[in-house]
Amino acid sequence: MERIFHPHAHEMNIEVVEMQILNTAKWLSQSIAGLSWYLFGSSLRNISKANDIDILITHNQVQESSMIRDHLKSFVLTLPVHLVLLTEQEEIELKFVQTQGCKRIFPPYDSH
Repeated sequence: MERIFHPHAHEMNIEVVEMQILNTAKWLSQSIAGLSWYLFGSSLRNISKANDIDILITHNQVQESSMIRDHLKSFVLTLPVHLVLLTEQEEIELKFVQTQGCKRIFPPYDSH
């Protein structure tokens, strides 16, 4: 499990945040296939009052964690992001999506 946290929280606009996340997810998926992005935690309940944005990204292979982290350096500097990176197998073992009440935001369910 890989975590990246940006400590500088500020009030967030839901439309702007969603657009930034989706644009970043689409951009990264062009370089690394098989990524799924989820929101969880306080950012899912009320993003405008959340201290950070909790994002889970699942991926296929352990070695992709460092590639994802490198690609997202500027992203985590623009938003107060708490990023959790798990392989698909780790997520299955931990049941992270189920236990944390995650909501998949990319890719959309209708694209599979």
